[in-house]
Amino acid sequence: MNHVVVYLGNPRTGLHLPPLLSATTMGGNSFRQTLPDAQFPRLSPQAYSHIKQLLTQCLTPLFTHVTVPHEAPEKVDHGDVDFLVTGPKEGLTLEYLRETLGAPFHIPSPKGMLGPSVFAIPLAKFGDGDTVKDQEGKEGTFVQVDVIVCSDEQSWSRSYCFRSWGDLGMIMGQLVASVGLHLGEKGLR
Repeated sequence: MNHVVVYLGNPRTGLHLPPLLSATTMGGNSFRQTLPDAQFPRLSPQAYSHIKQLLTQCLTPLFTHVTVPHEAPEKVDHGDVDFLVTGPKEGLTLEYLRETLGAPFHIPSPKGMLGPSVFAIPLAKFGDGDTVKDQEGKEGTFVQVDVIVCSDEQSWSRSYCFRSWGDLGMIMGQLVASVGLHLGEKGLR
Protein backbone atom coordinates (compact mmCIF):
# COMPACT_ATOMS: atom_id res chain seq x y z
CA MET A 1 0.00 0.00 0.00
CA ASN A 2 1.30 3.44 -0.91
CA HIS A 3 1.11 6.21 1.65
CA VAL A 4 0.78 9.88 0.79
CA VAL A 5 1.91 12.36 3.39
CA VAL A 6 -0.30 15.45 3.50
CA TYR A 7 1.07 18.71 4.90
CA LEU A 8 -1.47 21.47 5.44
CA GLY A 9 -0.60 24.85 4.00
CA ASN A 10 -0.66 28.18 5.77
CA PRO A 11 0.05 31.34 3.75
CA ARG A 12 0.97 33.32 6.88
CA THR A 13 3.79 30.95 7.84
CA GLY A 14 4.92 30.18 4.31
CA LEU A 15 4.12 26.46 4.63
CA HIS A 16 2.60 24.98 1.49
CA LEU A 17 1.09 21.73 0.36
CA PRO A 18 3.43 19.54 -1.70
CA PRO A 19 2.66 19.56 -5.43
CA LEU A 20 1.17 16.03 -5.25
CA LEU A 21 -1.92 17.30 -3.40
CA SER A 22 -3.61 20.65 -3.38
CA ALA A 23 -5.97 22.35 -0.97
CA THR A 24 -8.87 21.13 -3.11
CA THR A 25 -8.22 17.56 -1.92
CA MET A 26 -9.49 18.33 1.56
CA GLY A 27 -13.13 18.04 2.71
CA GLY A 28 -13.99 14.54 1.52
CA ASN A 29 -11.52 14.33 -1.37
CA SER A 30 -8.16 13.50 0.22
CA PHE A 31 -7.92 10.17 -1.58
CA ARG A 32 -8.45 11.49 -5.09
CA GLN A 33 -4.76 10.92 -5.96
CA THR A 34 -4.24 7.54 -4.31
CA LEU A 35 -7.68 6.00 -5.05
CA PRO A 36 -8.77 7.68 -8.29
CA ASP A 37 -11.51 5.11 -9.05
CA ALA A 38 -12.98 5.02 -5.55
CA GLN A 39 -16.22 6.79 -4.70
CA PHE A 40 -16.63 8.99 -1.63
CA PRO A 41 -20.31 10.03 -1.79
CA ARG A 42 -21.67 12.99 0.13
CA LEU A 43 -23.43 11.78 3.28
CA SER A 44 -26.97 12.74 4.24
CA PRO A 45 -27.35 14.13 7.77
CA GLN A 46 -28.90 10.79 8.83
CA ALA A 47 -26.04 8.71 7.40
CA TYR A 48 -23.48 11.16 8.85
CA SER A 49 -25.06 10.91 12.31
CA HIS A 50 -25.16 7.10 12.15
CA ILE A 51 -21.52 6.82 11.03
CA LYS A 52 -20.42 9.38 13.64
CA GLN A 53 -22.14 7.36 16.39
CA LEU A 54 -20.57 4.04 15.33
CA LEU A 55 -17.08 5.47 14.97
CA THR A 56 -17.31 7.32 18.29
CA GLN A 57 -17.88 3.90 19.89
CA CYS A 58 -14.75 2.58 18.10
CA LEU A 59 -12.55 5.53 19.10
CA THR A 60 -13.66 6.01 22.72
CA PRO A 61 -11.68 3.04 24.13
CA LEU A 62 -8.54 4.25 22.33
CA PHE A 63 -8.41 7.89 23.50
CA THR A 64 -9.09 9.84 26.69
CA HIS A 65 -11.27 12.39 24.86
CA VAL A 66 -13.21 11.94 21.60
CA THR A 67 -15.53 14.45 19.95
CA VAL A 68 -16.83 15.66 16.62
CA PRO A 69 -17.04 19.43 16.16
CA HIS A 70 -20.57 20.83 15.90
CA GLU A 71 -21.66 20.89 12.30
CA ALA A 72 -22.82 24.01 10.51
CA PRO A 73 -26.55 24.50 11.13
CA GLU A 74 -28.80 23.07 8.44
CA LYS A 75 -25.92 21.54 6.48
CA VAL A 76 -27.53 19.43 3.73
CA ASP A 77 -24.72 16.86 3.37
CA HIS A 78 -21.19 16.02 4.50
CA GLY A 79 -18.05 15.08 2.59
CA ASP A 80 -16.28 13.45 5.53
CA VAL A 81 -16.47 12.89 9.28
CA ASP A 82 -13.94 14.76 11.44
CA PHE A 83 -12.97 13.52 14.89
CA LEU A 84 -10.93 15.48 17.43
CA VAL A 85 -9.19 13.23 19.93
CA THR A 86 -6.51 13.46 22.58
CA GLY A 87 -4.86 11.19 25.12
CA PRO A 88 -4.09 8.10 23.03
CA LYS A 89 -3.89 4.97 25.16
CA GLU A 90 -0.36 3.71 25.77
CA GLY A 91 1.02 1.77 22.83
CA LEU A 92 -1.61 2.95 20.34
CA THR A 93 -0.26 3.07 16.77
CA LEU A 94 -1.72 4.41 13.55
CA GLU A 95 -1.74 0.87 12.18
CA TYR A 96 -3.83 -0.36 15.12
CA LEU A 97 -6.14 2.65 14.73
CA ARG A 98 -6.51 1.87 11.00
CA GLU A 99 -7.37 -1.76 11.76
CA THR A 100 -9.85 -0.80 14.50
CA LEU A 101 -11.65 1.60 12.16
CA GLY A 102 -11.69 -1.05 9.43
CA ALA A 103 -9.94 1.25 6.96
CA PRO A 104 -8.05 -0.50 4.17
CA PHE A 105 -6.43 2.82 3.18
CA HIS A 106 -5.11 5.77 5.13
CA ILE A 107 -2.97 8.87 4.82
CA PRO A 108 -0.90 9.07 8.01
CA SER A 109 -0.14 12.30 9.79
CA PRO A 110 3.40 13.53 9.15
CA LYS A 111 3.68 13.87 12.95
CA GLY A 112 3.01 10.19 13.67
CA MET A 113 0.21 9.86 16.21
CA LEU A 114 -0.19 13.67 16.53
CA GLY A 115 -2.01 15.72 13.96
CA PRO A 116 -4.48 14.75 11.24
CA SER A 117 -4.61 11.24 9.78
CA VAL A 118 -7.17 10.42 7.10
CA PHE A 119 -8.89 7.04 6.71
CA ALA A 120 -10.95 5.51 3.88
CA ILE A 121 -13.54 3.16 5.41
CA PRO A 122 -15.82 1.04 3.21
CA LEU A 123 -19.32 2.50 3.30
CA ALA A 124 -20.84 -1.00 3.50
CA LYS A 125 -19.40 -1.32 7.01
CA PHE A 126 -21.97 1.15 8.32
CA GLY A 127 -25.24 -0.60 7.74
CA ASP A 128 -28.21 -1.04 5.51
CA GLY A 129 -29.66 0.90 2.59
CA ASP A 130 -31.62 3.21 4.90
CA THR A 131 -28.35 4.55 6.22
CA VAL A 132 -26.13 4.48 3.17
CA LYS A 133 -28.83 5.09 0.54
CA ASP A 134 -28.12 4.00 -3.02
CA GLN A 135 -24.44 3.29 -2.39
CA GLU A 136 -25.03 -0.01 -0.58
CA GLY A 137 -22.97 -2.84 -1.98
CA LYS A 138 -21.07 -0.76 -4.52
CA GLU A 139 -17.46 -1.90 -4.72
CA GLY A 140 -14.96 0.87 -4.02
CA THR A 141 -17.34 3.15 -2.12
CA PHE A 142 -15.84 4.69 1.02
CA VAL A 143 -16.35 7.25 3.76
CA GLN A 144 -13.48 9.62 4.49
CA VAL A 145 -12.79 9.90 8.21
CA ASP A 146 -10.30 12.44 9.54
CA VAL A 147 -8.88 11.74 13.00
CA ILE A 148 -7.08 14.78 14.38
CA VAL A 149 -4.99 13.86 17.41
CA CYS A 150 -4.40 16.91 19.62
CA SER A 151 -1.32 17.12 21.86
CA ASP A 152 -3.23 17.70 25.11
CA GLU A 153 -6.68 18.43 26.53
CA GLN A 154 -6.26 22.20 26.28
CA SER A 155 -5.35 21.96 22.58
CA TRP A 156 -8.26 19.55 22.03
CA SER A 157 -10.68 22.00 23.66
CA ARG A 158 -9.42 24.95 21.57
CA SER A 159 -9.59 22.88 18.37
CA TYR A 160 -13.14 21.85 19.21
CA CYS A 161 -14.18 25.47 19.67
CA PHE A 162 -12.38 26.67 16.53
CA ARG A 163 -13.64 23.86 14.25
CA SER A 164 -17.27 23.88 15.43
CA TRP A 165 -20.21 25.49 13.62
CA GLY A 166 -18.81 25.21 10.12
CA ASP A 167 -16.57 28.09 9.15
CA LEU A 168 -17.24 30.24 12.22
CA GLY A 169 -13.68 29.83 13.54
CA MET A 170 -12.24 30.89 10.19
CA ILE A 171 -14.58 33.87 10.01
CA MET A 172 -13.60 34.96 13.54
CA GLY A 173 -9.95 34.55 12.56
CA GLN A 174 -10.43 36.89 9.61
CA LEU A 175 -12.14 39.46 11.82
CA VAL A 176 -9.35 39.59 14.40
CA ALA A 177 -6.73 39.64 11.61
CA SER A 178 -8.16 42.99 10.55
CA VAL A 179 -6.83 44.44 13.83
CA GLY A 180 -3.46 42.71 13.61
CA LEU A 181 -4.18 39.65 15.75
CA HIS A 182 -4.24 35.95 14.94
CA LEU A 183 -6.97 33.60 16.13
CA GLY A 184 -6.50 29.92 15.50
CA GLU A 185 -6.46 26.54 17.17
CA LYS A 186 -3.53 27.67 19.30
CA GLY A 187 -5.54 30.59 20.70
CA LEU A 188 -5.41 34.36 20.25
CA ARG A 189 -2.05 36.00 19.57
